Amino acid sequence: MTHKIRNFGEVLWQEIEQKKLGDIGGLETVDCATDRLTVKIYHRKKIDH
Repeated sequence: MTHKIRNFGEVLWQEIEQKKLGDIGGLETVDCATDRLTVKIYHRKKIDH
């Protein structure tokens, strides 16, 4: 489960923090996540994959 959260957190980090849409706490926070990851969204914007 931890591995899935960290992988998902890395995807969120790329899409949210790098595009300045919100805050996850950086990759350090993602790498330390075990069962929870807090995401703060600043801007609404549809993200296309």
